Amino acid sequence: MEKERKLLTVKINELEKQIEDLKDQNVQLQYKIEYTSEPMLMERVQDITDMRDALAAVKKQLEAELQEKDKELKELKTALTLKDKELNALREEYETQIETLTAEREEAKKEAADAVRVASDAASEKYEQQLEEKEAMLKTTSEEKARLETTLVEKEQALDEVENANAEMQKKLEEVQAQGEADAKSLEQLRLELEQAATKHEQKLQQLKDEDQQKFEDLENHAQEQEAIAAEKTQELEDYKHDCVELWKINEDLKQQIALSSAETMLKHAELRENALSGQTVLQDKVTDLENQLEELQEQLNRKTQEIAELQAEAESHNMADSEASGEDDDKFVVVGGDGGAISILTEQVATAQRELTEAMELNLHLNNRNAWLEEQYQMLSSVQSEGDDDAEESGVVKLSPEERIAALEQELQEACRAANEKAEHVSNLEQNYSALSTEFDRLHSAHNELVDIKQAGDAALNDLRNEVESLRSYQASASEKDQALYAKDQELAELQSTNSALSSQVEHLNNVEGQLQQTNDALIQAQNELAEAQAFNARVQHELEELKGANVAASKNDEQVAAIQNELAQVRSEKDSITTELTQSQAFIRDLQLKIQELEGIVNGQMNDKQSLEQQIQNLQEMTQENMESSYELQTNLESTMEELEKTRAELRTEQKKCANLLQSVENAKQASIPREELDRAQSEIANLEEQVRHFRGLEQSLNQQLQDEVRSKGAIVAELQTAQSERVAIEEEQKRLKASYDQAVEQLAFTGELQHTNDDLSRSLEQTRAKLMQAEQQINAMRAEHGEAQKQVETLTKKNLSLVSEVQSMRDQADSQQQMARGQLEQLKAAHADSQRQLAEITHALQSKDAEVQRNVSQREELINRYKADKHSSGQQLAQLTAECEQLRRAHDEAKATVERAHHELEQIRAQQNATQQEKSSLEVEVAQLRGLSDEKSHLLQEMDEQKRVNQRLEETSRELEGLLQKSKAYCEELSRESEDKVSRMQEFASHVEQEARDEIDRIAHENGVLRDELEQLAQARFEETNAHDELRVKLAELQAENNVLSARAHRLTQQLSQYTVLPEDDELSAGGQGQTPDLWELLSSGMEQLKADLELASKYAASIDASSVDGGIGDESFTVAN
Repeated sequence: MEKERKLLTVKINELEKQIEDLKDQNVQLQYKIEYTSEPMLMERVQDITDMRDALAAVKKQLEAELQEKDKELKELKTALTLKDKELNALREEYETQIETLTAEREEAKKEAADAVRVASDAASEKYEQQLEEKEAMLKTTSEEKARLETTLVEKEQALDEVENANAEMQKKLEEVQAQGEADAKSLEQLRLELEQAATKHEQKLQQLKDEDQQKFEDLENHAQEQEAIAAEKTQELEDYKHDCVELWKINEDLKQQIALSSAETMLKHAELRENALSGQTVLQDKVTDLENQLEELQEQLNRKTQEIAELQAEAESHNMADSEASGEDDDKFVVVGGDGGAISILTEQVATAQRELTEAMELNLHLNNRNAWLEEQYQMLSSVQSEGDDDAEESGVVKLSPEERIAALEQELQEACRAANEKAEHVSNLEQNYSALSTEFDRLHSAHNELVDIKQAGDAALNDLRNEVESLRSYQASASEKDQALYAKDQELAELQSTNSALSSQVEHLNNVEGQLQQTNDALIQAQNELAEAQAFNARVQHELEELKGANVAASKNDEQVAAIQNELAQVRSEKDSITTELTQSQAFIRDLQLKIQELEGIVNGQMNDKQSLEQQIQNLQEMTQENMESSYELQTNLESTMEELEKTRAELRTEQKKCANLLQSVENAKQASIPREELDRAQSEIANLEEQVRHFRGLEQSLNQQLQDEVRSKGAIVAELQTAQSERVAIEEEQKRLKASYDQAVEQLAFTGELQHTNDDLSRSLEQTRAKLMQAEQQINAMRAEHGEAQKQVETLTKKNLSLVSEVQSMRDQADSQQQMARGQLEQLKAAHADSQRQLAEITHALQSKDAEVQRNVSQREELINRYKADKHSSGQQLAQLTAECEQLRRAHDEAKATVERAHHELEQIRAQQNATQQEKSSLEVEVAQLRGLSDEKSHLLQEMDEQKRVNQRLEETSRELEGLLQKSKAYCEELSRESEDKVSRMQEFASHVEQEARDEIDRIAHENGVLRDELEQLAQARFEETNAHDELRVKLAELQAENNVLSARAHRLTQQLSQYTVLPEDDELSAGGQGQTPDLWELLSSGMEQLKADLELASKYAASIDASSVDGGIGDESFTVAN
């Protein structure tokens, strides 16, 4: 009996030890449950609050940036309105100037008509008076006829007086010639003054260029200031990131403090372990409340994004209205079009920036949620891993984890991915820059075409003015001839008063003269009208009109002298009819010779004008060759700069290769680390894609090198053409010297130089206006580029933020994958794969660096090609316009030379006919041989001059043919330049389309990869969610088992206490030693007690969930035990 008690006591002790062990395990499990439930929930709540604060800060920052962009947009709109006002003011000024010029022109026409009317009235009155005087003279001559017969002896004296009068006229003619030479000298002096004025205008133009250069430098300084402001903003962004890191560190410290405090309070809450489930439900309710609050914040954020989208739509509608207004201004004025296009580009950029901001906000929210969830999963896995490590430490097994190496390798992989994303971003920025440059190129091309049209219209107006001037010259020459003819006829009338027969014939001649005078009067009126219209363009025409008025005054004086001579001739009574007729014929011949001399003077004036036009053409050709040489020098400097940039990029590529080699060495040192198989496959696919991109960019490099070689060849062709132009210039200079030598003898008067100078001044003013417009357009382009650069910097900062968030998500995903990989224990199998991936990573970095260098070279070469094409196109347009103007001038000069040659031939035939007539008359006029010898000498001199003029005309014809050949060459050169420019434009367009297509394919590929990455993240999240559900179910089951174990241990303890009241339980060895010598009644009692104990344990296990530990008093066990006894 005692042995059985001892055995029972031993068993009871063992049960007590087991109960103590179960209690200890229960306490440990409860500690673990408390550690994994409440602190995690507290940390989650803290993370949610931090996330909400961060979102609020980001929201405030984005709202501030949006306000700043709205301010910038308003400033741009105000600047646009100011520019529109300035353009309207300029247009009004031009309109007022045109109106004043038209009014002045109308007034000049009216004044000319009044002057012509007054002159015609005065001329008619004068001719009526002359007719009356001539009738009176006829009467007096009829009365004095008898006296003439008696005074025949006095005829010789009268003839001597007439000869003296002819000598005086000859002297007057020489004085007129001297006066013409003096006029030529004065014209030369006037030409020098005009050249001085031209130099002054050039100095003013240089001053304006200097002022524009100063303005350009100011704009560059402003752009640098804007860049400094952008750098400050980036510094502020870096400070913000630093603050975020500090807050994250503070958050980690708070989490550790919370964990410590929770561990301390866990012992205090051990007594209340039965209320753990209810406490968990309360915490779950709190978590659900916090999730609801987070959903409400998400809804508010969505509403704000909708409001931003509405504001963006309103801004786009305003921009569309502004663009329509600018389109209406385009119809009115040319320059507004470029501004409207630039504003539309800026509005599109602002819209894209706003869209990217909204997408960045949504992505930031999504990534923050994903980050919080991944942190929870990571903490849960770390807790499970810590449990496994504790078990491993208890069992005596120690495992080393290569976390540091894996973290370093993952960081390098993240840097490579970040570099790839930056390269893609750089490609997109290049595409945007190319699109902006293409739009600017189209706008400049349209502006250039409009300027060419304006210049062509100005050339047409200049040609019309020149034609009008030529017509005025012809009318002026005809008017002077008619004036001289009138003077000669008046002189004939004075000489023919000696006889009745001469008087009667003179009356008939006067009737004819009256009709001719009427015609000359009409022609004079028309010529005066034309001269009055030309007074606004040339001051020299007015001077020549004054000279004509002086000639008319001299003619009136000569009329008075003729009247005196007529009074003297009235005293001569007897004069033979044959001598008078011969004298009148000789005088008519002298007058014809004088007229021919005057016509020759007009021809010489026309030739001098042609000479001036040829000199102007030669000067234009010289300027064109100088511009071509300057453009060639600029091309040479651009080529040298591109070669230097290529050398710099090669040096940078060598340094990047060295860095990649160092990185590869560091990767090979970490051979014990590993990455997942999926990441390896993805890296291999990315490597293949990057290799394809490298091959593609190498092809692009070859094509660009080919284009560079083509440009070098075209440069060589341009240099050859410049050499030919230089040789042609030398030939033209020699021709100019020969023309100057040939025209030195024939130059007597320089006419209409003032008009040419006036037209030149008009052209220079128009050129200055066009240059000013071009400078304004360049300033606007520079301003737009600066603004575009600021917007681009802001977009780059936003993209960097997005990339940082993506890299954080990628790091969390990589950490989770590494933990899972460590749990599976596949480190030893993937060492070789890891080494291969590291080698491929080095190759990827090298390929990305080479790709970046190639892209930069392509961009620089493309910009150089665009600038080169713009310069070539501008110079070719100028050359084409100059050559067309020169062609027109050469054609007109050729036509005028032909007309002068025909007139000279006609006059030569007339002179020959008159010479024959004079030779026939010499036989009958032997008395006047001595007088006619002088006339014959003058005639021979005139013939020599005519021969010289013929030779000059022949040389002019030769020069005109040479100039026509040169014109044909220049036309062919211009056509070739136009074809080359069109080919270049087509090639550039094809290249741009090719680059755009490649960029689109690259963007589609990146979007596809992003979609695959998102799908993988979603799959990973689903797997993590399923694992958390499984862990939660296991925790619930463990809690149930612990509760059942606690109930059983309590029941066993009470039963042992009840059993010890009735019997003394023996130790285990005594019970086992004396078990055979006891009575069977005690065994029955023990067996019945054990059966009752089993029944009680089963009943307790069934009702453990609903029975409170404190309410179990053991009544049922007592009753059953008493019944059993």
